[in-house]
Amino acid sequence: MNFLKRYKSVLTPDQRKERKKLLILSLLSGLLIGISFPPIPLPYLMFGALIPYFIVIDSKKTLGEINRFTYAFAFVFTIISIYWVGSWTSEADPFLMISGAMLMFYNPLMLLIPSTLFYFTKKKFGDKIPFLLFPFFWAVETWIVWRLTTLCIFIVCLNFVFRGLRWDTVKRTLNRLFKSRILSVRTDFQ
Repeated sequence: MNFLKRYKSVLTPDQRKERKKLLILSLLSGLLIGISFPPIPLPYLMFGALIPYFIVIDSKKTLGEINRFTYAFAFVFTIISIYWVGSWTSEADPFLMISGAMLMFYNPLMLLIPSTLFYFTKKKFGDKIPFLLFPFFWAVETWIVWRLTTLCIFIVCLNFVFRGLRWDTVKRTLNRLFKSRILSVRTDFQ
């Protein structure tokens, strides 16, 4: 591991203290925006939740620094707001839990899109315009994720069409998902 020594940055105690303060602000922002989503009834926190995050990304100069703090912010936000996707119960499907755990690391990567757009806008237009455009950057990220999800669903549907949709396989899968027989699946379509 000697080859990594040249990439190690030497920080002064003041720089370490500043980095720790900014990391705490990022994590606080992720916590505030995370608990503003259901099931916790604090939606008004959302209006001020991004202020600590904006303080952090405004103080950073490089894209790598901005994205590091953005990932920390987005990781906490993701864990708090969409933990339910993994179905963390005792009788949960292990594949669902694995996909939920993978989502905890993937979703913060998608939230690097707005921070990257923020960085390039700040570099081109100065300090004020990126903050005005940040809601649009966030909407662009949401649109991209939605399009990727739609594309994946379309590919799965094409797979069913070209391989032949077998209703007995679908029925077995749905009956496994709904063991309580709340959903009755009919395969005798006419």
